[in-house]
Amino acid sequence: MKIGIIGAGINGSYLAYRLRKDNDVVVIDKKAGFGNKPCSGLISERIWDFIPKKDNLVIHAIKEARIHFLRKTVSLIFKPKMLVFDRQKLDEYVGGLAKQSGAKFVFGENISDISVGDKTVSVNDKWTFHKLIGCDGANSVVRQKLTNKEQKFRLGIYFYEKKECFDDWVDTWPLKDGFAWRIPRGDSIEWGVIVPQKLAKREFDKLVERNNLKPEKIYSHIIPDDISIADPKGSVNTIYSSPSARNITICGDAAGLVKPWSGGGVIWGMTGADLLIENFGDFGKYERSIKKKFNNKVNLNKIGRNVLMFPTLEYFIPSKIQFDADWGIL
Repeated sequence: MKIGIIGAGINGSYLAYRLRKDNDVVVIDKKAGFGNKPCSGLISERIWDFIPKKDNLVIHAIKEARIHFLRKTVSLIFKPKMLVFDRQKLDEYVGGLAKQSGAKFVFGENISDISVGDKTVSVNDKWTFHKLIGCDGANSVVRQKLTNKEQKFRLGIYFYEKKECFDDWVDTWPLKDGFAWRIPRGDSIEWGVIVPQKLAKREFDKLVERNNLKPEKIYSHIIPDDISIADPKGSVNTIYSSPSARNITICGDAAGLVKPWSGGGVIWGMTGADLLIENFGDFGKYERSIKKKFNNKVNLNKIGRNVLMFPTLEYFIPSKIQFDADWGIL
């Protein structure tokens, strides 16, 4: 089977690495090469459940997150530990695994046309595939081809302070429908906010002023805030409204597979990729498996995220909580 994957980020490369064993796989990306993905690179040890372990990609380990409420600090003790990665090198590593497996990569190619037939999908009138997977991020062109459902987003704004720091904890401050953060990255400290787009600049400016910071280069990116292929109020045919759509699907950030509390998407995206591989002959079944795995987690954790906005509730939260940063409180 000939499979096309749009997007050579970590999820697209991981799918190529896994699917290449029994298929002809081509990955197409508008970027010039692997990486260049805006991301804090804070990922749990579970990543080694998906790819061969390579210790030199890890900068150091994070044991806890300290949530600073107005009158109290709560420590979330991570189980498993979180690891700070050089995200560029991690993306290059996973892409390298895919290339070694025999997957082909085409860089510098913008996707301008996707035509879905009864048995094949055509991309830019250059490639024809039996199946097409969109792993092309929050602004996925493949998702736009599949559904008119409006995607919800938050905005992350961040920068790096040039200051060596190997603290084994991260600091966070609750904000309306989001949070501000401080992450030690060895040779630097990452500061940022993730909130609804209309609030992002104001909250970022507050963070900078409150901590007397002087950003030199500021980064930003949009973060999906719902699951595109698993509308909890819709039928399983949310996307697959026509027989031809059985040849095309989405995964990773393109499918909104990011954690509601942090916006991180690597483990959720790879988990979704495994579900896609498991159900590869039936994309409708894949959609149902995504709903079963993620919908309750998304809805419950969005409620938890909103509860944190009530100041008086901090008194009822224990000072230390065992916390699974991928799936929630233990």
